Amino acid sequence: MIKRIMLLVILSAFVSTFAEVPEAFLTEPPESSITSCTDQPILIQVQCDAGIIEDSIYLNIDGIIYTIDSSVIIFEPVSNIIEFNPSGMAVFEDGVVTVNLLPLYDVYDTAGTSYTWYFFVDGTPPALSNPVPALGSVVTDLAFDISFVLSDEGTVPEAIAGLDTPSVQVEVTNSEGTYNVTAYLSHTGNLFSVNTDDAGLSFIDNEQVTIRVRAGDMFAADEFCGPNILDTLWAFTIGETPCTRGPNPITPNGDAYNDSTSFQFPNMRSKNIEQKIFIYDRYEHLVREVTAFGEHGWIWDGKDKNGETVTQGVYIYLVVVDNEPVCNGTISVAR
Repeated sequence: MIKRIMLLVILSAFVSTFAEVPEAFLTEPPESSITSCTDQPILIQVQCDAGIIEDSIYLNIDGIIYTIDSSVIIFEPVSNIIEFNPSGMAVFEDGVVTVNLLPLYDVYDTAGTSYTWYFFVDGTPPALSNPVPALGSVVTDLAFDISFVLSDEGTVPEAIAGLDTPSVQVEVTNSEGTYNVTAYLSHTGNLFSVNTDDAGLSFIDNEQVTIRVRAGDMFAADEFCGPNILDTLWAFTIGETPCTRGPNPITPNGDAYNDSTSFQFPNMRSKNIEQKIFIYDRYEHLVREVTAFGEHGWIWDGKDKNGETVTQGVYIYLVVVDNEPVCNGTISVAR
C-alpha cells in the first residue's frame, strides 16, 4: 500500500513537470530595440521541459510564414533556441518588424500560446544637405565657412537611431594635399561648420577643393551590425583674385578714416607661397616692405620701414608672388 502511494506521488510529480505549456521569449534583438541590420538574426528562447515538436514551429515575420523546413529557420533542441538567420539576405526595410510565433506543441501535444514581438530597423545612414559652398560654385571670398546640415531621418520615428555627433569627420582636399579639419568643426544643432582661416587652410586661385564628410548614426560598434556610415563628397572652385587696392588716396593721420589701403592679388589665399608688397617713392627708393597678412588683410598704413608716416605724394606699389610680379600701380598719400 505504501509503495503504491509513493508510485502515485512520483507519477503525479512527473505529469505535473511536463504539463507546463511551451513558453517563448524574444532574446535577440530585444523587443522594441533598433537594429541597423537588414539581415537581422532573430533568436527565440523556448522553455518546455518535455521538449517541443519541431514541426509545430511557425514563425510569421512581417506576414511571411517560415517553418522548420525553411532554410533560414534552425532549432537547437539542446539549448531550446529557435533561430531565424537570413545569412546575408536583406529581408528587412527601414521601419517596424513584426514577429509572430504561432503556438508551439510539446511532445505530449500540449499547445502553448502565440506571441507577438516588435523591433525596428534603421538601415539608412545620416543624410547631408545644404552644403556651403555649394556644389560646383566658385568662391571669391578670402576666408569662408564650410558648412552643411546632417540629419538621420525616416518614416517611423521609433526606427530612427539619430545622428552620432562625435562621429562627424571633415577632410578638405586641394592641390596642396588633404587635411583633416575635424578639430576645428563646430555645430549648432545639426548645422556643422568650419572656418577656413581658423583651420589654417591654404588655397590657390582656380583650384578645385573637395570636401569629404563622414558620419554615423547612434549604434555602438559591437551592437548588431554597427552604425550606418555616411561617406560623401562635394567640390567647388576657388575663384581668381584680381589685382585691387583701395582706398586711394589715403590720409594716414590717425582719424580712422582712409588711414590705410588694402590690397588683393592672385593667390593671396595661399599660406605656402611667398608673397610680398613693395612700396617705393617716386624716385624708386624702397619705403616699405609688407610681408605678412595682418588682422585686416594685406595693408599699407602709410608708414615707412621705421614706422614714420611718409610725406604726401605719389607712391608706387609692386606685388610679388612666388618671385613673380603680379600687380603694380600707384597710391597717393594726402594730408
